[in-house]
Amino acid sequence: MRKLKTVCMVGFFALFASLGLGQDEIDFDKHVGPILKKHCAACHNADDYEAGFSVDSFEELEEGSDGEAVYEAGDPENSWMIQLMTGEKEPMMPPDDQPRPSEKELKTLKRWIEEGAKNSMGTELPKKGPVEVEIATVDKSLAITAADWSAHNILAVGRYESVELLDGDSMKSLAVLPHVGKVNSLSFSKEGNQLLVAGGQVGKEGLARLWDVQSRTRLLEFKGHRDAIYAARISPDGKQIATSSYDKSILIWDAITGELAGKRNGHNGAVFDLEFASNGLVLISASADQTVKAWSTKSDERLDTLGQPLKGQNVTAFSPDGGLIVSGGMDKRIWIWKFESRQTAQVNSLVDSKFAHEGAIVDLEFSQDGEFLVSASEDRSIKVWDGETFKLLGVVDKQTDFCGSLAIAPDSRKCFVGRLDGTSETLMLDQFLSDVVEVESKSATSDEPTVELASAFSELVEAEPNDTFERANALSIPAYASGVIHRTGSGGDKDLFRFTVKKGQRLALETKASRNKSPVDTRLEILDSAGKPVPQVALRAVRESYFTFRGKDSNTSDDFRIHNWEEMELNQFLYCNGEVVKLYHHPRGPDSGFQVYPGAGKRHGFFGTTATSHALHESCYIVEPFPVGTKFQANGLPVFQNNYENDDGANRAIGSDSRIDFVAPDDGEYIVKVTDARGFSGENFKYRLEVRPLQPDFRASISNPDKISPRGGVEFSVSVNRIDGFDSPVQFELKGLPKGFQVTSPLMIEAGHSRARGTIWFDGDEISDSKVDWEKVRVVAKSTLNGSEITKDVSGFKPIALGEAAKAEIRIAELEWTMEDAFESSGTLELIVRAGQSVEARVYLKRNGHKGRVNFGMADAGRNLPHGVYVDDIGLNGLMVPAGVNEQRFFIKADDWVQPQERLFFLRANNVAGQVSLPVLLKIVE
Repeated sequence: MRKLKTVCMVGFFALFASLGLGQDEIDFDKHVGPILKKHCAACHNADDYEAGFSVDSFEELEEGSDGEAVYEAGDPENSWMIQLMTGEKEPMMPPDDQPRPSEKELKTLKRWIEEGAKNSMGTELPKKGPVEVEIATVDKSLAITAADWSAHNILAVGRYESVELLDGDSMKSLAVLPHVGKVNSLSFSKEGNQLLVAGGQVGKEGLARLWDVQSRTRLLEFKGHRDAIYAARISPDGKQIATSSYDKSILIWDAITGELAGKRNGHNGAVFDLEFASNGLVLISASADQTVKAWSTKSDERLDTLGQPLKGQNVTAFSPDGGLIVSGGMDKRIWIWKFESRQTAQVNSLVDSKFAHEGAIVDLEFSQDGEFLVSASEDRSIKVWDGETFKLLGVVDKQTDFCGSLAIAPDSRKCFVGRLDGTSETLMLDQFLSDVVEVESKSATSDEPTVELASAFSELVEAEPNDTFERANALSIPAYASGVIHRTGSGGDKDLFRFTVKKGQRLALETKASRNKSPVDTRLEILDSAGKPVPQVALRAVRESYFTFRGKDSNTSDDFRIHNWEEMELNQFLYCNGEVVKLYHHPRGPDSGFQVYPGAGKRHGFFGTTATSHALHESCYIVEPFPVGTKFQANGLPVFQNNYENDDGANRAIGSDSRIDFVAPDDGEYIVKVTDARGFSGENFKYRLEVRPLQPDFRASISNPDKISPRGGVEFSVSVNRIDGFDSPVQFELKGLPKGFQVTSPLMIEAGHSRARGTIWFDGDEISDSKVDWEKVRVVAKSTLNGSEITKDVSGFKPIALGEAAKAEIRIAELEWTMEDAFESSGTLELIVRAGQSVEARVYLKRNGHKGRVNFGMADAGRNLPHGVYVDDIGLNGLMVPAGVNEQRFFIKADDWVQPQERLFFLRANNVAGQVSLPVLLKIVE
């Protein structure tokens, strides 16, 4: 991850140096600013702030990287960015796989710095250098970047330039220790009397400090890495210290004298984590090069390279009993090896790998008693596993921000969770033991409504041989069939099951294998009585295109950058080498692409197609679906026939298991063929096949914050899980809120969509009744199916407490309104926009302590707008009110196909505690 950030950061220097300006003085706004916005602001802005760096304005450019100047005004030769680009300092930038700036470009860049690195108004950039500041207090809003819990029940929490020591019981602050740069690693000694703090400055220098915990005195300081340190550990006997860095190296230090005692070189990527074995004889390391390595601490010998991971590894650990090595990283899996290279070089055999999260794993922590393993991921979830069987015990989902700091108390009962938004909580791990039985009980007695089937399910156990049409096992629908993909010949196994249906009958055919921990990756196909694939739909290409910006993996639902996108419309189907996606949202600027359905998370395939990876410049087509057998006039573009087949379920809800929604084209017999998508097989390649009539239905849920500001508002969301092709709109009503609360109700989730957002407002300064009965709040979801209304009670609404005063109040206003008009007007503002046109409006801020910029988002800047209506012309920074400014104009555009309707929409300040504007009634007219 850091490599990408650094490449982007230094890449911008080369880009704006390429201007090749003449002899006139370089103007920041005219020459520099537009280049930065065009090429750099997508990564280096106040929202993403990659590598601690933003180029949104000259003022932010002044701040440099993590507060350190990237150039010295008037002195280009001693400017850090020039030294990196010329190779005078390492790592040389841009990297070898990136175009290098020419001599002319370097000369242009040096000239701007030599002229004083001036702003357009002539403001000179002040010279800066690294300054170490002794921090007296901790700003609670700073991101929590590291944590550890000592044997003496002291919790250390790391942030930028500081470490706070807390009492593990009361969480009372005991002391604050200073550091330089971001604190990436905290590690107590085995006895808990020493604390090792590590981090440093990106691209410059790594720094580790050893502290005496009792006296709060600094014992030693370790410098030797050429980039920030990501991990630092004290050996169990307290005699050695190991540090690892983004510079790919591992250094071994004498923990008594502070002298460098050795190096461990062998990784080809940043080394993100380290851990000593309990006997101190082995050190393991996790790296961006996709490996975990085991090293001897007595010599420079590498004992083993664990190369099974599929992507870079972020974290590694020994199990408390010393018998296992575990790791996690970008491939979202927990890898488990038997620890066998204890003294000599030896292969550590792989025990298991578990797909654990939907995002990269960033931390893994065992409890000291070995009962629990806790994992944290970029998907903002935390999972608790059995420390011996690695069975999932529970999930803590929907964290307020990325969580990368876990620490388990010495009693093994509590786990500290630190997040990048500065918030934290303590999880009681014992609760997950009781939750296991409760979850199993709930799954056995689901609250979902059931539909009577024509008959009871029949049970069939596969009988071999069944690999030809004549030998296919007969199914009586509805049916379950259990089978094994076990190789019986050179071509691998295939299991065939025969069933009889009437024309138009709709069936769901689904396997359950990976969800039961089977290694088989099932693939389903429907064949006719002649053994030929049954076609599902004809897809006629109407526009050709290709991918214009890097390849796409099989999960991404955004940034589909494709040629000639301006001629494409939302809800059109895009055919990409066998996969069909549906366009959900327009690109939002020069450095963005389409979002495809469902608009967030893993993308969905349509017509049963399976998501797959796509290469840069790969061809793709806008297609229109037609019935099989349709005769077409030639248009110079291909027609694709899509058959009834599937590898991974199209809506991504069942992992690598397969599902087909089948509509019988004629009366007769059909075959469902089950194979392994990779051609693998084995005695344990077990699956369970379900064939049943489709039963369209939906499950509804609600999510709301638990705090609200006085005279302020918060956003809540409602969601539907669509079952068996259910596609109707769903309306939510929220009733019974206490006095003083207002809510946008009803809310409508459009057909084919999964979520809608509304606002809850509180008009008072305090909640008058301290005994509010939140149980009286009722949420109801309504829809129709086959002409009949479906009504469901929705659980999950959380009680709302009064929080701190909002640091900014937000109002949407007509273009001609003043701020006074916006904040004093009563009633609901109405804005009118015609389909195919735009309306201009204004957003006003009343700042109550928030002095910086206010960000309202990118593609999602307008909350609860109808599909096809969006905040337009937002540029690279999205809809944003700059620091020192209290208003901003913006446009709302409706595509020409949007039907007349009314909708309450609002804006959400993403960086001001999610504060929302008063909702506005938007009317779309013809």
